[in-house]
Amino acid sequence: MVGGTVRPDHDNASMQVFADGERRCRLVWARDVLPDALAAPMAEAMSQALKAIKRTLDRG
Repeated sequence: MVGGTVRPDHDNASMQVFADGERRCRLVWARDVLPDALAAPMAEAMSQALKAIKRTLDRG
């Protein structure tokens, strides 16, 4: 999280975009974070971020 105070011991993420029909795509976002206690808060942050990404892309 940009500007946040969370400093995980390990944080690795990837995003892939796949075609899903003529005018659609599918975003796959994977994240590996340690310690395990950060998994739930990071998942919630990712969920909120995905909503923002979808809203932005749906406007176009």
